[in-house]
This record gives sequence, C-alpha cells and structure tokens, in this order.
Amino acid sequence: MELEAALATKVQVEKELEGRLERQEAQINLLITERDTAQKSLQAALTRIDQLLFKLEQAKPLEQRLAELDKQILELRAQVDERDSTIVELAGELGKSKVKVDNLVTYKKSIKRSQWLDDREIFNCDQCQTAFNLIVRKHHCRNCGKVFCDACTTQRMLLPSSAAPERVCDRCHDLLLSQHTVD
Repeated sequence: MELEAALATKVQVEKELEGRLERQEAQINLLITERDTAQKSLQAALTRIDQLLFKLEQAKPLEQRLAELDKQILELRAQVDERDSTIVELAGELGKSKVKVDNLVTYKKSIKRSQWLDDREIFNCDQCQTAFNLIVRKHHCRNCGKVFCDACTTQRMLLPSSAAPERVCDRCHDLLLSQHTVD
C-alpha cells in the first residue's frame, strides 16, 4: 500500500511537472514569436534609419541655399517692418481725420435736430422690443429721435443742440461717449 501511495504520488508529481513543462514550452514559443517580431521591427527601423541618413546626405547642399534664403528673409522683414511703421503712422493720421469728419457729421445731424418718430406708429421699444402700455411709457431719444422704454433711455448726455443734458438711448450714449473719448 505504501508502494502504491508512493507510486501515485510519483505519477501525480510527473503530471504536474509535465504540465509545468508544457506551460513553459508555450511561454518559450511565445517569447520566440515576440523576439522574431521584434527582430523584424528592428530590421525595418534600421532600414528606415539608413534611408533617412541617405536623405540627410542629399539635403546637405540645400543647407547653404537655406542660409541664403534666411538672409533674404531677414532683409525683406526689415523692409516690411519699415513699411508697416509707415502704414501705422498713416493709419493713425487717417483715423484722426475720420474721427474729425464723423464728429462734424454727427454735430451737423444733431444741430439739425433729429426727426422724432410719431408716437402713434410705435408700439414696442426700438431696443428691447418691450411693448408699451400704461405702465411702460414711451420716451424719445433726443439724439436719434427713436422711441424707447425708460429702461433703454436711462442715460443723459449734453448734446450740441441743448444747454442741459438730454435723455438719450443706450446706443446713442455709447456712440457719443466713444466720439468724446476719441477727441
């Protein structure tokens, strides 16, 4: 019986060793496959490196031409910078002239007094589109003459045609304010 138990144990150990051996063989085969794949990848990379080195050798004569072009670019940039500064100066002068013309046009329009829109034809605020009723009242902008609600005409500005600040809409306020700021 002891002999049978020893024999059974030995058979069991042999089966376990055979199982381990099979797993290790499978791992070895997997590693061999991975090695082969890595060698192929390495060979492809070495081939690509050789190709790139060849192209690099061919590109060396172009380096001198590139240096010449870089020098020309620097010279052209200097010319462009000089012209840009001239354009900026001219644009500044043009902007000042345009502001003066715009101010004169605005002054002329405000002196002429804007044509007020007829209250009977207006039912909504020109800016926020709120409907007018007994609570929401109509107010004319003293600059453009359009009709607005109280919330859209909270600003007061001194207009050329008036001695005291007058009610103006938000758009006219911003426009007039920007014109005074530029002056």
